Amino acid sequence: MSRLAARACSPGPQYYPNMGTLAPVPRIFGREAEIQALGQALDRVASGGPAIVLVEGEAGIGKTRLLAQVLEDARGRSMQLAAGRAEELERTRPFGLLTATFGCARSSPDPRRAAIAGLLAVSDAGDQGPITVTSDPGLRFRAVDAFTDLAEELALAGPLVIGLDDLQWADPASVLTLGVLSRRIAGLPVGLIGCMRPSPRAAELDRLVGALEAAGARHLAVHPLSGEAVTGLVAQAVAAEPGPRLLAEVSGAAGNPLFVTELLAALAQEGAIATVGGRAEVTETMLPPTLRLTILRRSPPCRRCGPPPSWVPGSRSATSPRSPAAPPSICLWC
Repeated sequence: MSRLAARACSPGPQYYPNMGTLAPVPRIFGREAEIQALGQALDRVASGGPAIVLVEGEAGIGKTRLLAQVLEDARGRSMQLAAGRAEELERTRPFGLLTATFGCARSSPDPRRAAIAGLLAVSDAGDQGPITVTSDPGLRFRAVDAFTDLAEELALAGPLVIGLDDLQWADPASVLTLGVLSRRIAGLPVGLIGCMRPSPRAAELDRLVGALEAAGARHLAVHPLSGEAVTGLVAQAVAAEPGPRLLAEVSGAAGNPLFVTELLAALAQEGAIATVGGRAEVTETMLPPTLRLTILRRSPPCRRCGPPPSWVPGSRSATSPRSPAAPPSICLWC
């Protein structure tokens, strides 16, 4: 089982590791519609049919948390799980995403997975040099068929849920395979849940999205949290009713749950949150330097206002703009 699946199935919240002294946040706030849609997808898989869901949203908006939740729910229904995450630095590794997702290694006790790993291994062709799935189109499509055959065989044994995170970084060979798989799972109890950012979007990923939509995929756009959901998230994180100044500080996170928790963690680590009479409030009107560094490290420039200055809500000064980071995403400044 991959690390993502293991995390989804492990007891207790594991999603905000840098919360310092704050209470864990096991509940997902403000995502009732998304959770309902993912539950309906599992219902369809449980009844013997396929279900494909694409979850799209900005970095930190909660896609991974939703994926972990649906995998945990699937495990509770005794479904088979295959889960993995694409890595930006491994986009040139052929079939890297699916190899990790299905646990295909030459040391695997499952002969099907070991055979796929052997198929992907480099072989020597003498004077012609090494043969790989990149250099040999025939071998590449044998690997595509091997992965789709494995998924079909697993689904014939019982409902299967495949969870894939960060599809924007998926290697082209895995993307190709997922497109083929989307056509092969018709009539089989397979759930395919893919999470991705709106950008960057490679051409092969655009083609995959089109193929999945043609196969009946449901598209879930994950938006910033509402004010009520942010209040609930803050209240559970600080284990108290949040005061108006604390809520004003986290409003700079623009409803992005990761940024909210980063803001709270930085404030807590600086001792800038005090709880009196069941209400948590910030004790400083000028935010500490470590908090500025946290937000600047996380925040890309806005599509509307460009690179922000080194300033956060609640501070009294601004310094020179920082260099743009690509691609633009959520804004904490305008």
